[in-house]
Amino acid sequence: MPPSFIDGWFKLSPELKDYVMRFLQLQDLSAYAAVSDDFRLYAVKCIRSRLTSLVKPYGFNASSAIALLTRHNAVIGGSLALELVNPTGLVPANLDFMCPRHSAYNVLDSLMRCGYVLKKDPIIGPVVVDEARGRNSIHEVGTLWNEELRALIHVVVSTELSPLAPIYSGHSTILMNFVSAHGVYSCYPLITSRRQGFRNISDTEVAIQPRRILDQEKYLARGYSYLEPCPADYRSNPSALHGASEHCLHTIRYAGDQLTACLPFDVFKERYGIIQEECFVRAPGGSGRSFVSSNTQDDFRLPGRYNGVSMHIHRHPR
Repeated sequence: MPPSFIDGWFKLSPELKDYVMRFLQLQDLSAYAAVSDDFRLYAVKCIRSRLTSLVKPYGFNASSAIALLTRHNAVIGGSLALELVNPTGLVPANLDFMCPRHSAYNVLDSLMRCGYVLKKDPIIGPVVVDEARGRNSIHEVGTLWNEELRALIHVVVSTELSPLAPIYSGHSTILMNFVSAHGVYSCYPLITSRRQGFRNISDTEVAIQPRRILDQEKYLARGYSYLEPCPADYRSNPSALHGASEHCLHTIRYAGDQLTACLPFDVFKERYGIIQEECFVRAPGGSGRSFVSSNTQDDFRLPGRYNGVSMHIHRHPR
């Protein structure tokens, strides 16, 4: 009788294990962590090691980066979070911190104490983006440069109390991944693992922001592609409804649901909540927004409206 996977895995050398884990996507790491406590401990060790390797060029390690996120209610997003959940070997050009307005100056102060200085970033118009329906929920972007490290950091200040608002208002689901103080999350892990994504539907209703055009072209050049969503008007076309999946814009979603890939840093948690703040709710397929007040870590919801269909609110079980 051939040995089981677990028996065979334990017989592998540490070097070979590390090599295999280096290429696992977040959803695979989450499935691996669910096997046993020992596997979860090893998966968390690997994701922290991967995080350290990505933030090291910016003068951080996993512990110091998580400490900054904890102090300032911030998250890491952008290309670095994408590479963390879907490793491809690409080196991110910068590190993106997302934070709410009330902690923006504290984040900037922490980074400047680490040797970063503010620099002027060229403006790609239009200057006022929040007047359009395709608003990106960004209040301001601070650009910092460290001459010694030759490292660039963007501090993206949210217009809302949640740092996740700019992530859910981004150009596509490709960027709906983030690192919080509690763990690593990918909201659309399956299609992201296939290097695919959905554009924010509001971009088809208004003139696309020039910045978004550049961002989309960047990911097209990296081998990603954009999918067409399922039919939008399910009221007149009931047959459009299908099983809950990442491809259905009508699926009721919330952060930490079963479609979200999640790997907590706490080895004693199988799934973890995200933010203890006023929670921003938005969907890549929607043009509206709503807000949910939350005082518990397990209450944060993902994407709030799908094509004008209001979401129901679900409490995520512990």
